[in-house]
Amino acid sequence: MSRASTLPIRAGQLRRRFTVQERIEVQDSYGQPTVTFRTLTTLRGHLSSLRGDERIRGQQAEAHVTHRITTRYPTAPLTPDKLDRFTSKLRLVDDRSRIFDVRAVYDPDDRRRALVWDVEGEGI
Repeated sequence: MSRASTLPIRAGQLRRRFTVQERIEVQDSYGQPTVTFRTLTTLRGHLSSLRGDERIRGQQAEAHVTHRITTRYPTAPLTPDKLDRFTSKLRLVDDRSRIFDVRAVYDPDDRRRALVWDVEGEGI
């Protein structure tokens, strides 16, 4: 699937709700680091599964992409520089409570109309 084929986005395709969360490490009462997540924003989007050959393209376990999520381009607090710096710390949680770890985020036509999220589904 080419990047350009994800556009244009029709409103009817944006049926799913995705919560964008940022990973944060905090210390518990014993001083041990624990991981928690902070909600940044909620976006409407479209979820599509990738074919099997697209899943193994990277040949590395940490680079597996199982799904592609297309959303409208968000407004603050998700600025482009924040997405670039924190991609590895982001995850998306859908309206069915499924968790998707973000592997890459890009603007397919550099016009700030949409974002495409390449993600790996946890336990999917």
